[in-house]
Amino acid sequence: METKIEPQKFKRKKYFIGSQVQKLFLIFSISMGLMAVLIIRVYDFLVSLAGENQIVPFLSVGVFVIFFTYIFLGLVISNKIAGPLFRIETAIRAYLEKGEVQDITLRDGDLFGELADLVSRMMKAKK
Repeated sequence: METKIEPQKFKRKKYFIGSQVQKLFLIFSISMGLMAVLIIRVYDFLVSLAGENQIVPFLSVGVFVIFFTYIFLGLVISNKIAGPLFRIETAIRAYLEKGEVQDITLRDGDLFGELADLVSRMMKAKK
């Protein structure tokens, strides 16, 4: 007779765990919010000085530049997260499907370097 093991349920005790990913996400999110507030405040200030008709074209260009800067930063940040996860996943699949142990090397500045090292060490230890 097989004994069914119930999955362990974890209760969240801390919301801030101090990981690089969480810090990066928080900084990015807070900076987006602050930038939105700054744009609104600058717009209000400039309209009060010069009038709405003269400010809108300049502000539109500024919002356009900021918008695409955040898209670019979002792509860079997501690449530093998704790239290492993809590399770790590829190494684990190779280990499970073919028994190959691959060193997981990441680029400078990528996140999850410690995780990649632990997974590499685990696969080598199990071989």
